[in-house]
Amino acid sequence: MSTTAILPPKIPIPIPTLTQFVERNLTALFGAATADEFNEAFDTFISRTANITVNGVHVARGEFMAQIQSDRFAREDSDVKFFGAVEVADASVPAVQNPGVVGVFYEATIFETLRVLGGPATRIVTASFNAIVEQTKESSGVLVPKQVVAINQVVSVKPGEIVLPSVNNPPV
Repeated sequence: MSTTAILPPKIPIPIPTLTQFVERNLTALFGAATADEFNEAFDTFISRTANITVNGVHVARGEFMAQIQSDRFAREDSDVKFFGAVEVADASVPAVQNPGVVGVFYEATIFETLRVLGGPATRIVTASFNAIVEQTKESSGVLVPKQVVAINQVVSVKPGEIVLPSVNNPPV
């Protein structure tokens, strides 16, 4: 009696678009529960040699990292919403291997550990995040997002509303 191996059908692994890549990684940065998770998410997303501009001022990678960490200071939870995106998957950028360009507009609500009248204080981070993403080419020729090599971000951080406890939102 011969045995024939039954192989499952080939299921293509979905490759994220540039927009999905940026949105997932920004969400991971704001959602990281520990400093180690944040550092890993940041190092995976942002190239060590990234050129970064925030509100028109060039900043070092470490400064950008510290800025995001300070936006997350005293974070208990966060909610990131994206309101629009534009991407060019095969842009022409000198000195970047297989560049793609993506811009997203987002708002991150940071729920703080600080309590006011029993509910968490909040901060609202609103930003336009524009990035050049270096991509790798698979053997099939498909481009896969790798790391952000340049960022131009316009960002505003403002105090948000206090979320008062209610029957549906009891104090923690």
